[in-house]
Amino acid sequence: MPPETKAYDVEFEVPDVVRSWGLVPSPGWGIEDADGAGLSITGVVERIDDDSVVTLRIQADVLMVEMPDGAGEVAYGDWLKFVVSGLELFPYEL
Repeated sequence: MPPETKAYDVEFEVPDVVRSWGLVPSPGWGIEDADGAGLSITGVVERIDDDSVVTLRIQADVLMVEMPDGAGEVAYGDWLKFVVSGLELFPYEL
């Protein structure tokens, strides 16, 4: 059956390693279409783990992504923008 039209709580997952990314000079966040090349995601870096997983704040939510070739150039508080082929959404109940 198709999903019911209402608000859902979902967990976002990036199914792939991030292919391309860059630091952006000014604050801004969100998820947008990347001109047919996937999704462009922008947020602020909240944490960087030793295994190159970056925790990114996107408004009230967080997204953990694995960065290509490590995350050496990224620091806490940086604004980061990257493109992915898509996101997987997993609904959950609070």
